[in-house]
Amino acid sequence: MDLRLDLATTNFAALAEKARAMIPALEPNWTDHNIHDPGIMLTELLAWTAEAQIYSLSRLRRDERIAYARLLGIALAGPKPSTGLIWPLSEGEAGYSEGTIFGQSLQKGTPVAALSSEKPAFRLRRDQYLTGAKLVRVTTRSPAGEQVDVTGVNQKNGATFLPFGDDPASGAVLTLRFSGVAVEPGRQGALALGFEVDDEDSAAPDAMPMRSQLAVSMRDASGERAIGVLADTTFGMRRSGVLMLDISPEEQQGGTQQFELSIRPRTALARAPRLVRAAANALDVEQAEAVMDQVVPFGTGLPDQRFRLSRIGRMTDLRVSTDEGPATADWSERPELDGSGPADRHFVQDVARNEIIFGNGINGMPPPAAAALRVEYEVCAGAYGNVAAGVQWSVPGVLGAYGTNTRPFAGGRDAIDLGQLQSEARASLSQRLVHVTPKDLEDAARALSGLRVARAHELGSLPCAARGTRTLLVVPRSSGSAPSAGSDAWIGEIRARLRPGMSLGERLDVIAPRLVQLRVRARLLIAEAATAERVIEEAQKLLREKFLAQAPDAHPIWMLGRDVTALTVKGWLRGIRDVLRVLELELIADGVAVSNGVKIGPAELPVLESVPDDISAERRSGREAGTP
Repeated sequence: MDLRLDLATTNFAALAEKARAMIPALEPNWTDHNIHDPGIMLTELLAWTAEAQIYSLSRLRRDERIAYARLLGIALAGPKPSTGLIWPLSEGEAGYSEGTIFGQSLQKGTPVAALSSEKPAFRLRRDQYLTGAKLVRVTTRSPAGEQVDVTGVNQKNGATFLPFGDDPASGAVLTLRFSGVAVEPGRQGALALGFEVDDEDSAAPDAMPMRSQLAVSMRDASGERAIGVLADTTFGMRRSGVLMLDISPEEQQGGTQQFELSIRPRTALARAPRLVRAAANALDVEQAEAVMDQVVPFGTGLPDQRFRLSRIGRMTDLRVSTDEGPATADWSERPELDGSGPADRHFVQDVARNEIIFGNGINGMPPPAAAALRVEYEVCAGAYGNVAAGVQWSVPGVLGAYGTNTRPFAGGRDAIDLGQLQSEARASLSQRLVHVTPKDLEDAARALSGLRVARAHELGSLPCAARGTRTLLVVPRSSGSAPSAGSDAWIGEIRARLRPGMSLGERLDVIAPRLVQLRVRARLLIAEAATAERVIEEAQKLLREKFLAQAPDAHPIWMLGRDVTALTVKGWLRGIRDVLRVLELELIADGVAVSNGVKIGPAELPVLESVPDDISAERRSGREAGTP
């Protein structure tokens, strides 16, 4: 049923009639639809209440509309600039010129312009040093110690690799080896390492955390030391971005012509990132420019003076000042001037006309006669700054093209005013997915991109949980033979992604299963002609497959809450070819031997712990071999 109503024509009669028409389909046994029926009386009461609410909704004040929109996570905002990465041209690409960019320091705000077409102005977001060192080798090392050389993959357009393996824990390392000097003596600015992520996480937050999830160290002739991360726009390799590294020229060993940069996760990452490439000297840019409007003279001393800004698309606060003879005075913005005094240097904005308005001499001071006005602010083109991929860009001091954006510049958004606020709220309501039933919640968890959720199951109401709490058990997809409980970061990311879809008043608790360490000790009687090694190998393989959290195609194997009984395990082993009888069987759960079976709770999963010699096989000849 479509719950959206036409507020212009919906009234009490329409609501009551719609409710009465729904009764036969929803409750066929309800046959008395006259006004004396108590049920009809209740539907009319609800219709009357709804009509009153509709009447008030169409007459909301500005502050009430803003407050209701905030409940949906929508707020008034100025335009948002588009951002992206420019990758330096490599050897063989058109326009490449060796040596023209090395050793330069670029300041924050340096303009970056498109070569071939008219595009809005972009600029650097941070101070940056363009190193002349060349990346010669890229290697990855998993937490288990497996090392892979991915240099060729990193240089091949379109190929991808896992920088920290399938399980990005604290023991994983991505190492970049360079030939040359990182930062030349006398130069300044951060060294930028760019990373292009294949499966970007659209749910990554916009604001960078105070501390990067990645730790960086540098090794050269003077040894290995930690390097400060000034900014991490990759959000822990969740999206394409840069690591801005604070490498001081004084820290480098004199004459060093080779160094390595090692990147490690500080803690287990919520998702395993997949990279297209890593490279130095990537430019982190945004579509924005600084504007200064200046009028000499401006002030007249008269009340209610106005000034129209020369540019639209303002995204920062205004910095307004006047030159009044030998002194410069700063003015501050107020939402209104009713509370301002005659000597207060205040102004208000008329957003619709893109103007600023000064006081009248009673409520706020007017600019004095002959005073010069200066207004500083920053503007962006909003959605127009979302430039397509494949554009070549130039940088001051570099002859010809510096590099190309291999992906579109994105994130630009026009200002959200009161009219746009209403449109955004309607779109949000029509697209919002609410997790009403357990199946809704479980399907939403398994559909989370990049988090590799293999299994999700909503548990019943737990005795220790607060009222209104829904508990979701999740199991990560594992590349190994045994299930994994998942890291705290992984669980926290799932909770953050699912929480917006919860109904009002509901709380969500996401938990991982408790893994029960299970050993199976068995002594098998096999046929005379059977090979003991083969039978033991088949038995171990069978048990490993039975106690997987999920099959290779991500379908679940062991049911949550299902007990492990000795009779079930004996039946599995007895079904192996050439096994005549299970002479002895012992189950050991978490180091404790049990007789009949292992109790598995609703939030538990058994994990097989393989120990050599737990499975043994022996032959018996003649009459004993044929005994069932």
